[in-house]
Amino acid sequence: MSGGYTFHKKSGEKYSGGFRWQCSSSKIKRCNAIVVLSEDDNSVIRIHGFHNHEPPNYHFLTEPQFINMLTGKTLLMVESYTFHKNADVMYSGGIRWSCSSKGSRKCHAFVVLSKDAKCILRIGGIHSHEPPRFQATRSGYIRLTDK
Repeated sequence: MSGGYTFHKKSGEKYSGGFRWQCSSSKIKRCNAIVVLSEDDNSVIRIHGFHNHEPPNYHFLTEPQFINMLTGKTLLMVESYTFHKNADVMYSGGIRWSCSSKGSRKCHAFVVLSKDAKCILRIGGIHSHEPPRFQATRSGYIRLTDK
């Protein structure tokens, strides 16, 4: 992250004495900003181009809340809503998690979590329902049904 913007490594080829990192919005927003980092990724060698968009809003988590269901599934909980992982689908520089009510309530809300699961990179969509309710047991969580 630099100046509030995120970048992804363009390729394994050396570029100007280091490695080229391209803005994470290069495809979505056609941003041409790049940063060249040293081989150890500790020093900025060169910055080229300008961002044609505002930096995204980030929500840093001190400790992401994951809950383990009795079924064996692990869900991410954000603001009382739960999300399931989309099989390592990369999106905006992270992993996309869809609302756990996507199928049953046709909810299109999603979260993009950093690869290391320490930072929410993006929250998208609006939930079409109230947050689900859960009960904790010794073996995991149970989702309570609506009355």
